[in-house]
Amino acid sequence: MKIIIATLFAITGLFFLVGSIDLDNLPNYANQSVPNYINDDNTPRNNAITDQGATLGRVLFYDKNLSANNTIACADCHQQAFAFGDPATVSTGLNGEATARHSMRLVNARFADEVRFFWDERVASLEDQTTQPIRDHIEMGFSGAEGDPNFADLIEKLEDIEYYQQLFTAVYGDATITENRMQLALAQFIRSIQSFDSKYDEGRAQVNNNNADFPNFTAQENLGKRLFTLDTNQGGANCQDCHRAPTFDIAPNRRNNGVIGVAGEPTTVDLTNTRSPSLRDLVNPNGQVNGPMMHDGSLPTLLDVINHYDRIEVNANLDNRLRGGRGGQGQNLNLTNVEKDALVAFLRTLTGSAIYTDEKWSNPFDAAGNLTILNGPIAENIDNDQDGFDATVDCDDNNAAIHPNATEIPDNEVDENCDGIAAVTAIVDNDQDGFDATVDCDDNNAAIHPNATEIPDNGIDENCDGADAMTIINDVSCGMPTEINSNAIGRRRVSISWQPVATANAYRIQIRLAGQERWLVTSTVTRTQVMISGPQNNYEYHIQTICGAEESEFSSVLPLVISRNFIEAESRSASELADIIIAETVTETEFRLYPNPVSKLLTIQHEVGSATQVEVHHLSGQLIYQTIFTEGNLISQIDVANFEDGIYLITIQEEGQLPIVKKFIKQAVN
Repeated sequence: MKIIIATLFAITGLFFLVGSIDLDNLPNYANQSVPNYINDDNTPRNNAITDQGATLGRVLFYDKNLSANNTIACADCHQQAFAFGDPATVSTGLNGEATARHSMRLVNARFADEVRFFWDERVASLEDQTTQPIRDHIEMGFSGAEGDPNFADLIEKLEDIEYYQQLFTAVYGDATITENRMQLALAQFIRSIQSFDSKYDEGRAQVNNNNADFPNFTAQENLGKRLFTLDTNQGGANCQDCHRAPTFDIAPNRRNNGVIGVAGEPTTVDLTNTRSPSLRDLVNPNGQVNGPMMHDGSLPTLLDVINHYDRIEVNANLDNRLRGGRGGQGQNLNLTNVEKDALVAFLRTLTGSAIYTDEKWSNPFDAAGNLTILNGPIAENIDNDQDGFDATVDCDDNNAAIHPNATEIPDNEVDENCDGIAAVTAIVDNDQDGFDATVDCDDNNAAIHPNATEIPDNGIDENCDGADAMTIINDVSCGMPTEINSNAIGRRRVSISWQPVATANAYRIQIRLAGQERWLVTSTVTRTQVMISGPQNNYEYHIQTICGAEESEFSSVLPLVISRNFIEAESRSASELADIIIAETVTETEFRLYPNPVSKLLTIQHEVGSATQVEVHHLSGQLIYQTIFTEGNLISQIDVANFEDGIYLITIQEEGQLPIVKKFIKQAVN
């Protein structure tokens, strides 16, 4: 049996081991097969599904460490065995309290026109939704209220977990954990959960038409499909109007469906629920429902759902499609029992199989809650035994991904060569002269300098020839920028450049009106040349260097003159807020906004080589505006008259290039 299993894994190219993830051999999340008749995809351009990102999302989804008392994971309320729903009427939170609503199934969340989430659509995207349960006092407990820890406490908690250091490094290039990075990964995993292997899909592939009878359906199932699709004036139930085939997702901008109850509170009315999940996988392959239906879990069977829509009572927020036409007395379909049974039979054909069994959507942790990352990037600064040496050099901090053949030795010992023998051969400064054994033969160690000759203490023998010599490792200070120049390069642009500082991570530039004290602009850039765009005037500026946690003094204050023939723009500039926009030079691409603050129009100039996505988000994360720039040097204007006052981020994402993000302030002119 072991040989057969090993062969199967070799054929599929995957190897799954409970409690481990092999980053060199990940499941396929990014390029799953999707039927050609599925055209909806709400994946945002800045969060395309990747195998690495969805893998991180999978770990976060199943990790009970994301609850304040380590008892609840996202997967407890969204279980794979129930199409990522919950068989309970309402879910149970970390302290045994009941949630307010039934947990929505997550199947095919990617393939929906409606991008807002939760039953009451209170968040703008799946990304925003993913961490809301974590922040909920009842659900996962990092609310920061009622004595709960806050989200920053969760991030600090996750930073101490080795597999997250490795996974975040694999996905983002470094181990930094932020809520945004968690949201992106969780959303990738959830969007990867798809179900297109149902009886319906088999039939749809054969006829290439939603409305035709399917040859693999029974007469009852085809009758149910016709009833589902046809309008009421054609003898149908018109379910299609709200749940469109072939995705069966909910139509956007719909209102309440007539279910107005609150779970556990029979006398309370709630009219705010206007969202629903896809109708796919309402039941499992055995025909059992994947939990009760509706936000309050009030309809336990498919027949109950059909009976509800057969006769609906009017409420103040009822969707117009359910009001029953002229007179608006509520929908009354008068379905026969035969028709109701046919509709139930049809809904059962929407159930797939892989969603319940596919390993890539399953719990990656072992029974004890452990997880090992194989073949991933080495996580830095992991020193489990706190002896001063991390897992990159110390087999006593053994990790199979780093030291697969290591032999454990007692704590507080260092086994650099992973041979079971304690031996320290690096990062040692025995004579405490500031130079360790890698450069100083006075800290002689045969593994590093096998032919070295000892010399007296406090001497440095870099060449291991028995003679003192110090030629490197001089302290380098965080010097301020030099050779700073500004040049007019057109009536709309001024270039500022300076000599790079060897130790710099970034530079900070400040600009103000000449003779004024208050700096209008403070911007941090990583290059040594910036382009300035702003109203015609005399300005002053200075620049400092940022070297990690250290900052240099600012340079002397230098004059800056911006001259350009753009009188209309100047007349719209209404305050002393940042009128000047700094665009960091990236190859040949420039990005400029003017004027700012804006009362009516925001002007964008961006030279692009290919189709480019433009998005405007409120600082809260809500998407406000999006468009596409075509190839060429373009000037475009966005009407922001209806934007609320506040701070916005505008993102320009050219295909194949890193996104450029800039901030602007919308402030109405008094």
